[in-house]
Amino acid sequence: MLQALGTIISTAAREPTSDELHCGLFDYYDHWREKDQRLDERHDSISHVAEVYAHDLVNLSVYAGQILHWLRPENIQSPPSVVVVSAVTEAFITVARSACDGLGVALSQVASENQGQVPKDSLRALLNWACNHPNRVAKEVRPAFDYDFEWFWQLRSIRDYLVHKGAHANIHCDTKQFNLWLHIPNKGWIKREPLLPILAQTTQNLIDLGDHISKFVEDRMPLPNDRYRTRMLQGVTIHSLYELIKVAPKYAKPSP
Repeated sequence: MLQALGTIISTAAREPTSDELHCGLFDYYDHWREKDQRLDERHDSISHVAEVYAHDLVNLSVYAGQILHWLRPENIQSPPSVVVVSAVTEAFITVARSACDGLGVALSQVASENQGQVPKDSLRALLNWACNHPNRVAKEVRPAFDYDFEWFWQLRSIRDYLVHKGAHANIHCDTKQFNLWLHIPNKGWIKREPLLPILAQTTQNLIDLGDHISKFVEDRMPLPNDRYRTRMLQGVTIHSLYELIKVAPKYAKPSP
């Protein structure tokens, strides 16, 4: 079987390989031309979200692979390294933020009995709604919002500085690791930290959040038993996400 370049595939229920990633939301995915007739229209929204989330993860794996490439001893001291890693870091943070919104849309589909009340445009709006209107959240779904979202708010802050406030992901290199230096005139330093731990923690948190939200979607929108764990995100660059998480602790020396 040829390996997919980066898409959700159908497979027998099994553990993912190093170039695959499973999330419960993927089990809802059907290509629009091959829809499972046992599923109702409610599942279409989750299928679409699964595809969006998978696409974001593929892009993140490409960015992770580029950063790991320039991290190699033979590349890190090359002048282009900090320029490329700076651009890729900004793309990574922006897409990670987008992936959070996709997961927020998935959770919004089961967050309340009255769907007309629930924000469906961003995770930020959904979290604020749940905080301000706890009684409108479906009782079975309330534990979903007890999750530690602090990492998301930090990611959102960095992304907003980059996209809306004129900051740049300046990359400092000490010949052994990359550091993220985020500075804004008239405000000062926002970040001076090792880069890889920031990106690795974001990646792990995204994967964990996908698993967390999947549990509540599965409880409220059950699938036929023969569909569980039968969809994987498979791609030739997915292993870079796992590698980023694995090696990040080696590149966590405090930034100057």
